[in-house]
Amino acid sequence: MVDYKFYCFNGKAKFIDVHIDREDNHKQGCFDLNFNLLPFGKSKNYKSIPANIEKPTNLLEMIELAEKLADKLPFVRVDFYSVNGISIFGEMTFYPADARKDFYPDEYNKIIGDYFKLPKLKNGQPITEYN
Repeated sequence: MVDYKFYCFNGKAKFIDVHIDREDNHKQGCFDLNFNLLPFGKSKNYKSIPANIEKPTNLLEMIELAEKLADKLPFVRVDFYSVNGISIFGEMTFYPADARKDFYPDEYNKIIGDYFKLPKLKNGQPITEYN
C-alpha cells in the first residue's frame, strides 16, 4: 500500500512524502503537488522511489482534504492512503519522527524549516487566548 504524507504549513500542503513497499523493500520520495519528484528525501537509509511512479487518480482530493484538516494550524502532516481511487484518512501528526529526523541533502532542513511560521501574539496576549 502507498502512504501519502502531506506536509502542511499554515493550512497549505507544500509537498508529499510518499512511501511504498514498507514491508518488503521500503522506498521513499518527496513529491511536489503535481507529483513531480523533488530533490530531497527523509532518510539516507531509505531507497529512493523512481520518478515515474503512478500519480494517484485522487491526488487533488487528497490535497483538498489535507488542507481542510490543516486549516488554521501552523504545521501538521496529514496522511492518506489511496485505495482504488478512494481517499482513506490515516492520521495527523504534529511531530513527524518526534521532530528528530533530518531531511537530506542538509540544505533542505532550512528550506522546509522556513515554511514554518508561528502565529504572532498581540503584545501581552496570553498563549491560551490564541485562536
